Amino acid sequence: MRNAIHNPRQTVDLRKPAQRQTQSKAKIQTALAKLLNQTSFDQISVTAICQEAQINRGTFYLHYLDKFDLIEQLAEEIKDQLLLIFREGEQAQEDKLLQGLCYFKEQKDLIRALLKLPQLDFLSQIQLFMESLWQANPYFQKEDLSLLDLPPNYAQATFIASLHAILATWIDNNCQEDTTAIRAMLLSLRQLYAPN
Repeated sequence: MRNAIHNPRQTVDLRKPAQRQTQSKAKIQTALAKLLNQTSFDQISVTAICQEAQINRGTFYLHYLDKFDLIEQLAEEIKDQLLLIFREGEQAQEDKLLQGLCYFKEQKDLIRALLKLPQLDFLSQIQLFMESLWQANPYFQKEDLSLLDLPPNYAQATFIASLHAILATWIDNNCQEDTTAIRAMLLSLRQLYAPN
């Protein structure tokens, strides 16, 4: 039997399908954000998303059941990524905060678009996410909010609402301020509520 000749064109790169899927999802996300800046979610069809993303409907349905599944998955992906940033690694919490803000800024168009959807109520989801992060993170558990002279659950709610207000204002301003400036604002709140 002859030796088989290796033909590099016949080599299968297993990364390409995953890359294509990631690229397709990114196109869909960008298209949705753009369309939501032009019209209401109710008036956006899967066909319009596909046309804007320059993909076919089959590619859309490979990833999502419908446009409602799309927005729910996008919201979950944002929260999952933020959770990953804040829960993993050995870096200081201030560095994680900066990394989370950088992610927020990278995703600002999508986040702003999701915030416009009353059926998603993404603003409340972000606030609940912040509360769960607070409860799960030992860094925040050691905060002494007794300066507020409020019961602990009210003090925590007040502190989280203040953090939330800064983030919401930053997003409303199209994330114009630098991430380090926003981090400084958030950390100054910490000093206001719980000075060491």
